[in-house]
Amino acid sequence: MQGTRPVLKTIRISGLNIKTHPHSPDSYVQLFERAISLQKPVNYHGNRYALLGSTHEKTLYDRRVITGQIYTFVDFDPTEDWLNTETNEPVSDDLKKEIELPQHLKPSFRKYEYIFFVNKHRLFFESKNTDGQSLGVSSLKRIFETIFSQKDVIANLEEVHVIPQAKHGALDEVLSISFMSRLYIEITRPNPDANTSSFNRKMLEKLDSQNAGKFEQKLSSVKDKSLEPDKETIELAKLATSDGEVISHGKNHLGRVITASTKDKPLNEPHSYDPKTHLPLSAFREGAIKLFSLLIGD
Repeated sequence: MQGTRPVLKTIRISGLNIKTHPHSPDSYVQLFERAISLQKPVNYHGNRYALLGSTHEKTLYDRRVITGQIYTFVDFDPTEDWLNTETNEPVSDDLKKEIELPQHLKPSFRKYEYIFFVNKHRLFFESKNTDGQSLGVSSLKRIFETIFSQKDVIANLEEVHVIPQAKHGALDEVLSISFMSRLYIEITRPNPDANTSSFNRKMLEKLDSQNAGKFEQKLSSVKDKSLEPDKETIELAKLATSDGEVISHGKNHLGRVITASTKDKPLNEPHSYDPKTHLPLSAFREGAIKLFSLLIGD
């Protein structure tokens, strides 16, 4: 008799490339330490707010990482108008004065695990947690950009860039349209990580030697011919996939005009686990390290 199949739970994992200048592993640790010490909620959508709930520097999978949780919740102004759903009438000012809500208690609380790989400055997080609650990559990008823009957080850093991690194969999809009439490549200054390719280092040196923070390249095809990116253009596009954006314009196999961008293809990978054999936290970290190895490597 065959055993019953385990009932699996599924989370989703997305990622961000967080780049500082000047750049060093310690600069990232200090950045997160300053962010957690601020403890100032930031508004990211409607009446939803976010807070960096915790940060812990440690060694996992033989890598220097920062782990923690992102908290989100609802906040609102209790002095605004209220509705009495029993009478379908606005609540009177006198009755509003009787409503007592502790300011330190916030409703609709949600939490999402994250892990930040310090040496490669990549953050992976639960874009859908074990409770089925979602936090989009564009929302977390906005959250971190707001946190890192605070004067007490950015401190002595010149700049902090937050770029969504594209999914595996995103660049191939952007470059594989049937007829490509235009190609746009944007690269913000890459960081000189260990094991960085010689091409990436040359690009960094090229930008630094000219005091440039961004590189842009635009290609347009000759009439009735599709662009055919050469080796150097493809290398630029690979770098832009993690450190900027690649956009192609043209037509698909049906002749319809299309535009494809790596920014429109963010990582949002499902990861399933057996709750009888794995704790939610360990399952998330297992999924994150697999994606890190696939997309970033050692």
